[in-house]
Amino acid sequence: MPHHKRTVLLVENNPDDVWLVEMAFERAELKHGLIVVADALQALDYVKGRGKYGDREKYPLPNLILLDLGLPGLSGMDLLQQLRGQPKTRDVPITVLSGSSFVRDVTKAYQLGANSFLMKPSDLRKFTAAIKETVDFWLGSTKLSSPPVFLQMPSVTQGSGATET
Repeated sequence: MPHHKRTVLLVENNPDDVWLVEMAFERAELKHGLIVVADALQALDYVKGRGKYGDREKYPLPNLILLDLGLPGLSGMDLLQQLRGQPKTRDVPITVLSGSSFVRDVTKAYQLGANSFLMKPSDLRKFTAAIKETVDFWLGSTKLSSPPVFLQMPSVTQGSGATET
């Protein structure tokens, strides 16, 4: 099967985390297009092809969405729910990227339609491996020799408070 360049939409407002994802893509030699939007409203404009995102040649529909929970304005959870209600993104894999490991956050993300939940590792090498495995798993780029990192979550913190990042 030939390798096709796909589009990954990153919804992240923290410039440091955007840089980490961009570095992970570069270090992992992921050749997919990475489009970054800083908040939920921009993400909705993107998937609906509104405003500057109207040119689908330049801004193709995403094949994978990486979604941070801690967004300004409309939250990542609210955006997740809206994306699942959109015909164009109903079946697009969505991986939540978060610093939170609270059961409540993980459970709610899955209930709202997330396909996977990836803790943001603090180590760039581990983060790169996690991003590569996530992208490869959802976009079918390569065969994985072991379950991806997001299926290997070692422990989940009990708690009711949200610590979204």
